[in-house]
Amino acid sequence: MALLFFNRACPKLPFGTITGWNKRNFGLSIKKIMKVLSGYLIEDLKKRTRSNIQQAEKLKSLSKTELNWRTNEMSWSILECFAHLNILNSFYITEIRNRIRASSLRYNQHFKSGWLGNYFAQMMYPKGNFKKVKTLKKFNPLGQKLSKDNVTSFITDQNSILIILEDSLQVDLNRTRTSIAFPRFLKLKLGDTLRILVYHNQRHVQQAVGLLEIQRNSTNI
Repeated sequence: MALLFFNRACPKLPFGTITGWNKRNFGLSIKKIMKVLSGYLIEDLKKRTRSNIQQAEKLKSLSKTELNWRTNEMSWSILECFAHLNILNSFYITEIRNRIRASSLRYNQHFKSGWLGNYFAQMMYPKGNFKKVKTLKKFNPLGQKLSKDNVTSFITDQNSILIILEDSLQVDLNRTRTSIAFPRFLKLKLGDTLRILVYHNQRHVQQAVGLLEIQRNSTNI
Protein backbone atom coordinates (compact mmCIF):
# COMPACT_ATOMS: atom_id res chain seq x y z
CA MET A 1 0.00 0.00 0.00
CA ALA A 2 1.47 3.35 -0.99
CA LEU A 3 1.29 5.68 2.00
CA LEU A 4 0.92 9.42 2.20
CA PHE A 5 4.03 11.41 3.01
CA PHE A 6 3.96 13.10 6.40
CA ASN A 7 4.21 16.56 4.86
CA ARG A 8 0.63 16.11 3.67
CA ALA A 9 -0.34 15.94 7.32
CA CYS A 10 1.73 19.07 8.05
CA PRO A 11 2.07 20.85 4.69
CA LYS A 12 4.03 23.71 6.24
CA LEU A 13 6.89 22.05 8.06
CA PRO A 14 9.38 24.84 8.84
CA PHE A 15 11.37 22.96 11.46
CA GLY A 16 11.49 19.41 10.16
CA THR A 17 12.77 17.44 7.21
CA ILE A 18 11.41 14.45 5.39
CA THR A 19 13.92 11.65 5.16
CA GLY A 20 13.73 9.23 2.22
CA TRP A 21 13.66 5.57 3.25
CA ASN A 22 12.49 2.43 1.50
CA LYS A 23 11.63 -0.89 3.06
CA ARG A 24 9.31 -3.78 2.27
CA ASN A 25 7.95 -5.92 5.06
CA PHE A 26 4.81 -8.03 5.17
CA GLY A 27 3.91 -6.74 1.72
CA LEU A 28 4.01 -3.10 2.85
CA SER A 29 5.78 -0.33 0.98
CA ILE A 30 7.05 2.46 3.21
CA LYS A 31 8.33 5.26 1.01
CA LYS A 32 8.97 8.04 3.52
CA ILE A 33 9.45 8.36 7.23
CA MET A 34 9.00 11.52 9.21
CA LYS A 35 11.64 13.53 11.05
CA VAL A 36 10.49 16.65 12.85
CA LEU A 37 10.97 18.73 15.96
CA SER A 38 9.15 17.04 18.83
CA GLY A 39 7.48 20.29 19.87
CA TYR A 40 6.14 20.89 16.39
CA LEU A 41 4.66 17.40 16.20
CA ILE A 42 2.94 17.75 19.57
CA GLU A 43 1.51 21.16 18.66
CA ASP A 44 0.07 19.67 15.47
CA LEU A 45 -1.54 16.84 17.44
CA LYS A 46 -2.95 19.29 19.98
CA LYS A 47 -4.50 21.33 17.18
CA ARG A 48 -6.16 18.22 15.75
CA THR A 49 -7.44 17.22 19.19
CA ARG A 50 -8.96 20.64 19.82
CA SER A 51 -10.69 20.38 16.45
CA ASN A 52 -12.08 16.99 17.50
CA ILE A 53 -13.54 18.58 20.63
CA GLN A 54 -15.16 21.40 18.65
CA GLN A 55 -16.73 19.00 16.15
CA ALA A 56 -17.97 16.68 18.91
CA GLU A 57 -19.58 19.59 20.76
CA LYS A 58 -21.54 20.46 17.61
CA LEU A 59 -22.62 16.86 17.02
CA LYS A 60 -23.69 16.49 20.64
CA SER A 61 -26.51 18.97 20.01
CA LEU A 62 -28.15 16.70 17.41
CA SER A 63 -31.39 14.85 18.04
CA LYS A 64 -31.51 11.20 19.07
CA THR A 65 -32.77 10.32 15.59
CA GLU A 66 -29.89 12.10 13.89
CA LEU A 67 -27.31 10.54 16.18
CA ASN A 68 -28.61 7.04 15.55
CA TRP A 69 -29.17 7.34 11.78
CA ARG A 70 -27.15 5.00 9.55
CA THR A 71 -26.81 4.50 5.81
CA ASN A 72 -27.51 0.76 6.06
CA GLU A 73 -27.85 -2.02 8.64
CA MET A 74 -24.13 -2.78 8.72
CA SER A 75 -22.84 0.80 8.80
CA TRP A 76 -22.15 2.85 11.91
CA SER A 77 -24.25 5.69 13.22
CA ILE A 78 -22.70 8.87 14.60
CA LEU A 79 -23.01 7.48 18.13
CA GLU A 80 -21.32 4.25 17.09
CA CYS A 81 -18.38 6.22 15.68
CA PHE A 82 -17.91 7.79 19.10
CA ALA A 83 -18.47 4.53 20.97
CA HIS A 84 -15.73 2.91 18.87
CA LEU A 85 -13.34 5.74 19.69
CA ASN A 86 -14.17 5.57 23.39
CA ILE A 87 -13.19 1.89 23.53
CA LEU A 88 -9.76 2.60 22.07
CA ASN A 89 -9.20 5.92 23.84
CA SER A 90 -9.72 4.17 27.17
CA PHE A 91 -6.85 1.82 26.40
CA TYR A 92 -4.48 4.39 24.93
CA ILE A 93 -4.97 7.07 27.58
CA THR A 94 -4.12 4.62 30.36
CA GLU A 95 -1.23 3.02 28.45
CA ILE A 96 0.40 6.28 27.36
CA ARG A 97 -0.05 7.98 30.73
CA ASN A 98 1.60 5.05 32.52
CA ARG A 99 4.50 4.91 30.06
CA ILE A 100 5.19 8.61 30.40
CA ARG A 101 5.15 8.42 34.21
CA ALA A 102 7.49 5.42 34.20
CA SER A 103 9.93 6.82 31.64
CA SER A 104 13.32 8.08 32.79
CA LEU A 105 14.24 9.08 29.23
CA ARG A 106 14.35 12.84 29.07
CA TYR A 107 13.05 15.11 26.32
CA ASN A 108 14.64 14.82 22.89
CA GLN A 109 14.26 17.85 20.62
CA HIS A 110 13.88 15.71 17.50
CA PHE A 111 11.50 12.89 16.66
CA LYS A 112 12.01 10.33 13.91
CA SER A 113 9.21 7.86 13.23
CA GLY A 114 9.79 4.11 13.11
CA TRP A 115 8.88 2.29 9.90
CA LEU A 116 6.07 0.25 11.48
CA GLY A 117 4.77 3.10 13.61
CA ASN A 118 4.77 5.35 10.58
CA TYR A 119 2.83 2.74 8.60
CA PHE A 120 0.10 2.51 11.24
CA ALA A 121 -0.01 6.31 11.65
CA GLN A 122 -0.38 6.89 7.92
CA MET A 123 -3.03 4.18 7.71
CA MET A 124 -5.04 6.11 10.33
CA TYR A 125 -4.31 9.54 8.86
CA PRO A 126 -7.63 11.24 7.99
CA LYS A 127 -7.94 12.14 4.35
CA GLY A 128 -10.69 12.46 1.77
CA ASN A 129 -12.09 9.16 0.47
CA PHE A 130 -9.98 7.21 2.95
CA LYS A 131 -9.80 3.46 2.62
CA LYS A 132 -11.91 1.60 5.17
CA VAL A 133 -10.05 -0.46 7.74
CA LYS A 134 -11.78 -3.58 9.03
CA THR A 135 -12.64 -3.27 12.73
CA LEU A 136 -12.09 -6.15 15.13
CA LYS A 137 -15.25 -7.42 16.81
CA LYS A 138 -14.16 -6.32 20.28
CA PHE A 139 -13.79 -2.75 19.00
CA ASN A 140 -17.04 -2.75 17.01
CA PRO A 141 -20.03 -1.12 18.77
CA LEU A 142 -22.54 -1.95 16.02
CA GLY A 143 -25.98 -2.61 17.52
CA GLN A 144 -25.18 -1.44 21.06
CA LYS A 145 -27.61 0.75 22.94
CA LEU A 146 -25.98 4.19 22.99
CA SER A 147 -26.77 7.75 24.05
CA LYS A 148 -25.33 11.26 24.00
CA ASP A 149 -23.24 10.19 26.98
CA ASN A 150 -20.93 8.54 24.44
CA VAL A 151 -20.20 11.93 22.88
CA THR A 152 -19.68 13.46 26.34
CA SER A 153 -17.21 10.68 27.21
CA PHE A 154 -15.35 11.30 23.97
CA ILE A 155 -14.97 15.00 24.76
CA THR A 156 -13.70 14.15 28.26
CA ASP A 157 -11.14 11.78 26.74
CA GLN A 158 -9.98 14.43 24.28
CA ASN A 159 -9.25 16.79 27.16
CA SER A 160 -7.26 13.98 28.81
CA ILE A 161 -5.34 13.52 25.57
CA LEU A 162 -4.45 17.23 25.52
CA ILE A 163 -2.90 16.81 28.98
CA ILE A 164 -1.04 13.68 27.84
CA LEU A 165 0.31 15.51 24.79
CA GLU A 166 1.67 18.25 27.02
CA ASP A 167 3.17 15.71 29.44
CA SER A 168 4.79 13.82 26.56
CA LEU A 169 7.21 16.72 26.05
CA GLN A 170 8.88 15.72 29.32
CA VAL A 171 10.16 12.45 27.85
CA ASP A 172 11.92 11.14 24.76
CA LEU A 173 9.31 10.47 22.05
CA ASN A 174 11.74 8.12 20.32
CA ARG A 175 12.99 5.83 23.08
CA THR A 176 9.88 5.82 25.27
CA ARG A 177 7.73 3.02 23.89
CA THR A 178 4.11 1.99 24.32
CA SER A 179 1.93 -0.97 23.49
CA ILE A 180 -0.84 -0.54 20.94
CA ALA A 181 -4.42 -1.79 21.10
CA PHE A 182 -3.79 -4.58 18.62
CA PRO A 183 -1.63 -6.54 18.55
CA ARG A 184 -0.71 -5.81 22.18
CA PHE A 185 2.74 -7.42 21.95
CA LEU A 186 3.94 -4.67 19.59
CA LYS A 187 5.63 -1.67 21.13
CA LEU A 188 6.01 1.54 19.14
CA LYS A 189 7.76 4.83 19.71
CA LEU A 190 5.64 7.13 21.86
CA GLY A 191 5.59 9.75 19.12
CA ASP A 192 4.13 7.28 16.64
CA THR A 193 1.56 6.01 19.15
CA LEU A 194 0.41 9.58 19.77
CA ARG A 195 0.06 10.09 16.01
CA ILE A 196 -1.98 6.89 15.69
CA LEU A 197 -4.26 7.91 18.56
CA VAL A 198 -4.95 11.44 17.35
CA TYR A 199 -5.23 10.59 13.65
CA HIS A 200 -7.63 7.75 14.47
CA ASN A 201 -9.82 10.06 16.52
CA GLN A 202 -9.86 12.67 13.79
CA ARG A 203 -10.58 10.05 11.14
CA HIS A 204 -13.79 8.89 12.82
CA VAL A 205 -14.91 12.37 13.85
CA GLN A 206 -14.73 13.25 10.16
CA GLN A 207 -16.73 10.10 9.45
CA ALA A 208 -19.41 11.23 11.93
CA VAL A 209 -19.56 14.71 10.37
CA GLY A 210 -19.84 13.10 6.94
CA LEU A 211 -22.72 10.92 8.13
CA LEU A 212 -24.66 14.00 9.20
CA GLU A 213 -24.10 15.57 5.78
CA ILE A 214 -25.27 12.41 3.98
CA GLN A 215 -28.30 12.21 6.24
CA ARG A 216 -29.37 15.79 5.63
CA ASN A 217 -28.79 15.52 1.88
CA SER A 218 -30.91 12.38 1.70
CA THR A 219 -33.67 14.08 3.68
CA ASN A 220 -33.71 16.99 1.24
CA ILE A 221 -34.12 14.75 -1.84
